[in-house]
Amino acid sequence: MLAADGKTALMTATVHDAVTGQPTAVEMRIRKTVDGNHVTELWQAERDGKMAKVMEVIYTRRSS
Repeated sequence: MLAADGKTALMTATVHDAVTGQPTAVEMRIRKTVDGNHVTELWQAERDGKMAKVMEVIYTRRSS
C-alpha cells in the first residue's frame, strides 16, 4: 500500500517459516529518500510477535 506522501510503501504477507514450517508474518517496507535513492527493508515476526528487520537493500542513484 502506497502511503499518502507518495514516498513510502508497505506490503504485508504470511509465509511459511523455513525452519518451523509454521506461518509467519512478513513486511516489505520501501521508502524513497530526499536524494532520490530507495531503501527496501524486509521484516519478519519473531516468536513473541514483534517484527525484526532481517534484510535491508539500499539503491543509490548514479550521478550523471
